[in-house]
Amino acid sequence: MTKPRYSIIPAGAVTDPQLEGRDLQVLCFLGTHTNKLGWCFLSQGTIATAIGKGRATVQRSLARLVLAEYVEVKSSTVSGRPHACHAYRVIMDRDDPEIEPPEY
Repeated sequence: MTKPRYSIIPAGAVTDPQLEGRDLQVLCFLGTHTNKLGWCFLSQGTIATAIGKGRATVQRSLARLVLAEYVEVKSSTVSGRPHACHAYRVIMDRDDPEIEPPEY
């Protein structure tokens, strides 16, 4: 299997002042592994190894990405037991508070 060639991430993350450079690296890595619905299943250790940082760094980046609403996290279970990896969804479409719905 070849390595992914592209990463799909929300463009707003690139200039978001809430995020740090490492957060974008984590977001881009998630974006290379998402399925058609935006979900991927990776362990934090796998992410850490790929970006050359520790697992704690990845945890902090994921926490900021979740807080900024660029990533959703769900605990993964197999046979009702916790699994080693989580499900991460890169959130591509967010509500725009500056656009109001039309009045009828």
